[in-house]
Amino acid sequence: LKVERERERERQTMAASSSSDSAVIPGNAYAVLVVGGTAGETFPTPERPWRDLGQQVSFLMNMGKVYDRLAEWIGPGRIICIAMLRETIGWLEECVRIGHPPCDEDKTERCREYYRVQTSELLEKKRAQYQGMLKDVRRSCQALLRSNDGRAHYDGELVTPETLMNVLTGFCPGEKEAMDEEKTKKKTTSTTTTTATTTATAQSERTKPDETKKAVSGGPVVPRKGVKSIFLWTNTHGGHHAVSVGTEEVKGETKPKPIDSGDILCDVCSKPHKLDRENSHDHSSLRTREWFMLMPHRTANTSLYDCVSTAGHVMDFKAESHLPSPLQRFYWQHIFKAIHVMQENEPGRVVVCLYQFCTAGGHLKWMENKALRRFHHTHRWPVFMMATARELQYSLGISFTEIFLDCLREDLGRDSKSRPPPSLKEVYDRSVKKYWTTHKVERDYNERATSPAALFGELQSVSGKDSGVSDLSVRDIFVNGAEGGAKEGRE
Repeated sequence: LKVERERERERQTMAASSSSDSAVIPGNAYAVLVVGGTAGETFPTPERPWRDLGQQVSFLMNMGKVYDRLAEWIGPGRIICIAMLRETIGWLEECVRIGHPPCDEDKTERCREYYRVQTSELLEKKRAQYQGMLKDVRRSCQALLRSNDGRAHYDGELVTPETLMNVLTGFCPGEKEAMDEEKTKKKTTSTTTTTATTTATAQSERTKPDETKKAVSGGPVVPRKGVKSIFLWTNTHGGHHAVSVGTEEVKGETKPKPIDSGDILCDVCSKPHKLDRENSHDHSSLRTREWFMLMPHRTANTSLYDCVSTAGHVMDFKAESHLPSPLQRFYWQHIFKAIHVMQENEPGRVVVCLYQFCTAGGHLKWMENKALRRFHHTHRWPVFMMATARELQYSLGISFTEIFLDCLREDLGRDSKSRPPPSLKEVYDRSVKKYWTTHKVERDYNERATSPAALFGELQSVSGKDSGVSDLSVRDIFVNGAEGGAKEGRE
């Protein structure tokens, strides 16, 4: 029976991919916007015993711009935002009130010295600076704040890797646990009762095509059915670490023991070398390195990391909050798993990702992995992923996101009768050209670089080669109908 189910899923995927050359599957377009952050800015540290959410300001302003643009095409009811919006606004309000980040009373003098606001005149200047930052965030995110009760759909401590996974896969927090508990109960019942219960449960779990389910916390998730496309945009910090195979003692401290790279070729220089920065860069390969994007808060669900090498890393949810931990990271394995669930639930659903952070290219490598193509047919998945930096490179900020959305707006604003909208690949290629025109200095530097490790800000894209996703019309992907775009999706 299991084999037959696998074959049926493969037939559905092949059928969906073969038909995707002309149009996407029926349903609504959705967008998920994510603003991440680091533990060091979200929580006090020994060196700076107070929070400093200043980095969040530019990220949130970027998210506000993306939200406004997508709301024109998708509709605000089909956009889900995961960001510390309300939390950052509250922090900025306190900064405006006292002239520096809020801290314990006994840390006040140290805080004022840290930010060089020892005099009343300097305090007033700093207040004005924070006031400007507060106005910028409120202005950039005013549409979202107005439509969602002054916060992101998932705010504060809900900005975690698990929240993002739940939103993408259509599971409400606590729902998977309830389903697992229900399965356990079924094992103790008779076959007849089990069959009846399974049928009833399956019927009750069906998601209406036009309905965005609410999570237990009150936030929405992307429906499991009735979705033609998802646009995932992330603005955060990216990173990577070596695959760990255990622990080892280094200068009296327990550290992750990295895998031996042996004769494995590095994807950057095409040569075998050690894991450390030999040839000025780390060894880069899915077999030797783990890529992740950072979220500000940890998840308590350690089972989310069964697919990641975490040996030697901080995996205690209650450990000091400022310490780096995989529990704050959304790894490349997680987006693979999320898309796998989507394609199982609804074969043919288009997924477009735009990763706006450093080392984002590492999250695209799985799409070209031969083993995943062979066993999961990822080359047939209608997935198009964009990264604003290659796997070991720094990103150049928000510019590509703005350029990509501007190109989309130009094309979607035209009369489709006089000129059909271009394909996704055509819009991407034109965006890349404009990007390098904007960043001429960086382009010239990269052209003069003598080592691949010296490059930065290079754009990268990858797609399901046999899915036809690159040739799909951007209007089919990003635009809902008059009803679908305007209708509130959290009913």
